Amino acid sequence: MRKISVIHRLYLGFGLLCVIIAGWGLFNGNMMTSISEGTSAVKEKIFPFQRSVQAVEASTGGSGMAVISLARVRENKELEARYGRLIDRMAALDDQVASLASEAGDIRLLNGFEKPAQQYRAALVTLQQQTARLSEHQAEVIRVSESVNRDLSDFLAKASEMKQLLLREASAPAGSDIYLKDLLMAVMGNLSNIELLIMQLVSTEDAERLKAVVENLRFNTVTVEQDIEAIIGEIASLESLAPLADDFFESVNSETGIVSQYYDYRSNLLAVNSTVADIEAGLDNLNSHIDRMVTAAGEAAVQTVDNLDATARFSEQLVYYLVPLILFIAVVISVWLGRLISIPLRATVNHLSAMAGGDYSRELTFRANGEFIELKESANKLAAAMREVLGSLQKAGGEITGVAASNADFSHDLSQRIRGQADDLNSIATAMTEMEASCHHVAESVRDTHQLVESVNSRVDESKATANANMECVNELEEQIQQTSGKLKKLESASHDIGRITESIDEIANQTNLLALNAAIESARAGEFGRGFAVVADEVRQLAQKTTNSTETIRGLVSRLQEDAAEAVSSMEDSFQRLESVKSLITDASRGVETIREAVDQIRNSAEHVRTGMDEQEDVSRSVSRNVTEISGSSSENLAEIEQLVATSDQLKASMGDIEALIGRFRV
Repeated sequence: MRKISVIHRLYLGFGLLCVIIAGWGLFNGNMMTSISEGTSAVKEKIFPFQRSVQAVEASTGGSGMAVISLARVRENKELEARYGRLIDRMAALDDQVASLASEAGDIRLLNGFEKPAQQYRAALVTLQQQTARLSEHQAEVIRVSESVNRDLSDFLAKASEMKQLLLREASAPAGSDIYLKDLLMAVMGNLSNIELLIMQLVSTEDAERLKAVVENLRFNTVTVEQDIEAIIGEIASLESLAPLADDFFESVNSETGIVSQYYDYRSNLLAVNSTVADIEAGLDNLNSHIDRMVTAAGEAAVQTVDNLDATARFSEQLVYYLVPLILFIAVVISVWLGRLISIPLRATVNHLSAMAGGDYSRELTFRANGEFIELKESANKLAAAMREVLGSLQKAGGEITGVAASNADFSHDLSQRIRGQADDLNSIATAMTEMEASCHHVAESVRDTHQLVESVNSRVDESKATANANMECVNELEEQIQQTSGKLKKLESASHDIGRITESIDEIANQTNLLALNAAIESARAGEFGRGFAVVADEVRQLAQKTTNSTETIRGLVSRLQEDAAEAVSSMEDSFQRLESVKSLITDASRGVETIREAVDQIRNSAEHVRTGMDEQEDVSRSVSRNVTEISGSSSENLAEIEQLVATSDQLKASMGDIEALIGRFRV
């Protein structure tokens, strides 16, 4: 489990966050889909259905008023036209209600609509029948009314003609005869009473008064008929009045007379009023059924809205419970991921800083996971290798310093001896007698010098071998530093990858924030129905903002990691340059040792020559002067070479001091 890659853990953590966000979005999507479906059902089915029912209600009211208005129509053509339109309108209402009933069967919440719809259609059929009866009665009323009006005009014309005839023919006889005068006045009065009673008959609505008017009219008719017969018998010129009187009385009292016609008119009018009352009752019944239909549609709309409200409340409650849980999970994952990276990086940065300061005595001890296991092992291997190399360098440096110091002391001593020999050789030219005595001593000294030179030569070889060993150690250290630098560069590259991942997460959070903003805009458009979704959108936007803040924190940590890795790489490059300097110094020291070796070889050769010369001096004393001259020249050359050897030894000693000071900076 600990070997799982940190990058994979980051992917896993961010993937888990994405899954949580996606799950939350899917849940909200489902909730919004449910609310949207309910809203669509209300907008596309319930509300249009309710408007259709209201339209049926309005059309029913209009039809009822139109039906009742038939009782006020006074022309048959208009009555027939209105009746035809009413029949078509009622048929359309029946079709519309049948369509609504069929549509209500497809809507689950409109189960209570079918029964009042059936009752409405039955009541509508009854209303159609009542409308047909009303149309028939009203047509009869119009017909009788026209006949009554026509006969009434004839009646009044006949009455007027009779009055004129009576006045014209009976006025003169009545002027001289009191009886005729009274009889004429009685006839004229009765005729006027009949006219008045006819007018009362037409204008009377009360049944009792109507009956009294008819009785009074018949009484006056009988009376005036007797008086007219009497006056015709008294005045011969009134014989033409008899047919007029017969027509007049027949138009009043016959079965087709004005009284009978008016009775028919009144009976039809009462039938119209009765039918209108029945129609009004039927309309009330229709209105009760349509009210039940409207109530059923309204209850369906209310129930749908209640269901939407319950869904919204449920969504809101889930938001209250789930948002803190999601935030808690996100915070836990963010803290876990941050600690998973920050703790190893902080320990690694501190360790590399200590190594950059020259402290290689410590090791990384944090609990590593994933790539940090390899980083920890590599850093510890680097520290161990550096400790080993630096220990070897310190040991070799100490040995080389001792050898260099010994070589310097020997070189100074040899230089002094050579100078002494040069002085001795200079005195040989003036003291040849002393040469033979000291020749043997010189030969012995030369032999000692030869042995000393051999010793110096062996020490020089040892110094060269030590320098070569130091060079190999430095090369190994250089290779290990290069490997460490490569691993640090890989660490820097990995930190850049982490930075790109955080940028991707930041982009996802920004897109989530944008989606939440769009969702808030849509919810604001939705008004009251989108209020719950607006809360969800705001919570999603806050979650996206917190994700952005977390990525900013991770980006800061990664940036510090990149800076520390860059500093570590720079420090390793500086160490590499210093190793190059050490390598150069060791190379120079090796060259100096090689120079010393060459000088010692020359000294050895010279000493060999001196020894041979001294041997020859013992054999050939006569060549002493020449040999002394040669020895003097050789001594001068040897002195110069010894001086060069002394300078080289001093330079080697100083270089080793610099190397020891450089190596002393490191703790192992």
